[in-house]
Amino acid sequence: MPVAFFILGGWILLVAIGLTIRSHRRSNAFAQLRDDVEYHVPVDNVPMVYSQSTFLRLHEEYFPEKSALRKQFRDDISFGAIAMASIYVAAFAAILFTRSAHTEPEPKILRLAPSSIPGIPSQVRSQLESRGCTIPQGSGTTSPNNVIQGSFTQTGKTEWAVLCSSGHASEIVVFWGDSFQKVSAFDFESESRCMENGAYARRIELSDKGPYRTQGIRDLCGKKVRLIHTLENGEHKSSHME
Repeated sequence: MPVAFFILGGWILLVAIGLTIRSHRRSNAFAQLRDDVEYHVPVDNVPMVYSQSTFLRLHEEYFPEKSALRKQFRDDISFGAIAMASIYVAAFAAILFTRSAHTEPEPKILRLAPSSIPGIPSQVRSQLESRGCTIPQGSGTTSPNNVIQGSFTQTGKTEWAVLCSSGHASEIVVFWGDSFQKVSAFDFESESRCMENGAYARRIELSDKGPYRTQGIRDLCGKKVRLIHTLENGEHKSSHME
């Protein structure tokens, strides 16, 4: 990145020097053209207000032999327009380059299809698939993770909680009861927020600290417990303490 900015800065500096030189030459050429028109063209032929094109036409009409002077004036104007455009382009490129350099790269995350996780009930798997979920794998373990079972809403029930990944963000989805038709989803967040050493580090684990002898969900980033999620009377609650 420093090399790119050095090149861009050098280019802008060269263009600025060129603009300064050309501006000085254009001023001198304009002064000569103006003197020719104002002092040698009959007053009756010079309008009170005239454009640059009229100015040059008058000069060409009365001083055809000074075509080189007019060409220099026109070339310097063209150079100025092109140089300014190049500065804008260089500045715009620098802005784009800076933004791209500071844009967080998309994290490389292993995402498993629900069908590849052994033990998931077919009703849970079909609902995950209909939601477009894959299951992101947190670092620190070689076995499939981020799928747990426990009693989250009622004691004695075998329920499932899954970290569902969709669109580079993940949320926890809990499937209630025996039929798994009722679902709670919460804590949706960008996956780039929980990275460690370039690897995805968010994992969910079972917690025994749920209300009324139910269980909760321990939400970790690496080894650090971020939140404890519980479902109390069907309402999602989270805390930082177990």
